[in-house]
Amino acid sequence: MVSEPIKLVVEARLCVKRLALLCLVWLGACELAGGCNVPVFRFALERWVSDNYALVVAHDKGLTPAQRELADRLLGKSTENGGKANLSVQVLDLAATPADPTVKYLPLKDVALPAVFLFFPSSFGEPTLIWQAALTAESVVKITGSPLRDEFVAQAATGTTAIWILLESGQPVEDAAAEQVLRESLAAVQQEAELPAGVVHPSGAVTGGSTPATADNGYFDPENQLDSGIPLRIGFEVVRMSAGDPREDVLRGILLKVVPGLLEKRDRPLAFPLFGRGRILAPLAGNEIRHESITAIARYLCGPCACQVKAQNPGVDALLDVDWDAKLAGVSAIAPRTLPPLSGTAAITGTGKPVTQSLAASAAAQPAATGLPGSALRNGLWASATVVLLVIAATFGILRLRP
Repeated sequence: MVSEPIKLVVEARLCVKRLALLCLVWLGACELAGGCNVPVFRFALERWVSDNYALVVAHDKGLTPAQRELADRLLGKSTENGGKANLSVQVLDLAATPADPTVKYLPLKDVALPAVFLFFPSSFGEPTLIWQAALTAESVVKITGSPLRDEFVAQAATGTTAIWILLESGQPVEDAAAEQVLRESLAAVQQEAELPAGVVHPSGAVTGGSTPATADNGYFDPENQLDSGIPLRIGFEVVRMSAGDPREDVLRGILLKVVPGLLEKRDRPLAFPLFGRGRILAPLAGNEIRHESITAIARYLCGPCACQVKAQNPGVDALLDVDWDAKLAGVSAIAPRTLPPLSGTAAITGTGKPVTQSLAASAAAQPAATGLPGSALRNGLWASATVVLLVIAATFGILRLRP
């Protein structure tokens, strides 16, 4: 005969197994129900706020009125001062503050001051210098604008899936061959790939022939709702970047430091996909520029956005001077989303005076969470389930201890 305590333990174990199985089924159903069908490229365009680059304007003998005007122009472009560029600017007087923590990141040896130093966003890791130049009117223009970046913004506003930048190697035969395989592969994807089903347009129409989504019939899911009237389509563009075009110095510097070791691959063509608000993926280099690799990346961009948190997706943001809210303006069936501010940006003072953002402070800041309401919902479900399982485990433990 089985003793009463043992019987209780056996029953408790069976109960734990059943409830655990039910929890897993429940969570799986919740995850499937809450999955986002919006393609990666469109989700990134509408809902991933770009990380801020850090720019240091360094001087040691003060600034002339003309130089001060240039520095103020850069400060005015920064997010801290209401500008449109994803840029934080620090004006650093080396004579007045020689012990400023930012100084250790500046390669000041044999540099004529005043000068500008551009660094990757803090989300990239330890401050990484991209480009430096004398503080001139020409360099101020280069920092936030260039023909290729303008072309990307224009294409994104028409619904283009991604622009592939082919950074030339200087070897005409290899560059031409890389461009040909890029164009042929992307044309094939454009013809064959399909948009995920279940994406809700502002009009209420749904891709894939699904039931029109409304708040009344239960099919409406805000995560699958497009937030702008930009056409949803699959389309790619290929542009070539010369190895020596001075207008693209900053963008070229960004591309060549997206991943380590690219400078050593300058003898071969490099193909970089840009999508969303200028998200740059690691490039294909030389013989990596082949149909299978291009197709895999293109299909990833066209597929449903399984991971909605930008920090958990590959790539780095480009530096662009654009008002994305104005570009994305259009008819929307739901209330606009309010995304959290980026880490490393200072509050707007409201005084109208330029705000200086420290590179060292930006480097020390932790990236802000960029999860969206649906992500928070699933996180809540997981937390609830964890509590349930802990209660079950505690109950089981108590029963095991009973005499």
